[in-house]
Amino acid sequence: MKKSLLSILLCLFSLASFCQQGDTLTIKKSFGGMSFIKEGTTYQMGDLKNLVATNNEAFKYADNADFLNAYASVLGGIGGGLIGWPLGAALAGGEPMWGLAIAGVGTLSVGLVLDFFAKKNARRAVEVYNNGLKAPESTSLKPELGIGLTGNGVGLTLRF
Repeated sequence: MKKSLLSILLCLFSLASFCQQGDTLTIKKSFGGMSFIKEGTTYQMGDLKNLVATNNEAFKYADNADFLNAYASVLGGIGGGLIGWPLGAALAGGEPMWGLAIAGVGTLSVGLVLDFFAKKNARRAVEVYNNGLKAPESTSLKPELGIGLTGNGVGLTLRF
């Protein structure tokens, strides 16, 4: 009897300890960007919409993050080119057009602001997705364990 009770308790303990959510998303920051890890696999910003597609609210944030990230990349590339052209001309000994560099700084600044908001939306999408994975707590079932009178005498009672 003791061995079977011990076996049952060990089985219940092992089930309870291994019932964890393995499909949560984590964010890994890297130089100039962020990546997402789910079940040991690393994904990029473009894959975020597919990862959170089951949660509508998280999908909206991921879609917005993808949109902003695309525009930030384009503006960052254009701004870098506009800054680099006059610098290259100055280094080569030619006449630099500093107006292009100033326009490039402005374009690059807008791109950096869009990148900030893209990352903010991506973090919010991961947060909403992970919160949606948690099992909702049931408020209707509150069992109570106590000592009381039973049909056979005094014993443990379990009330639901």
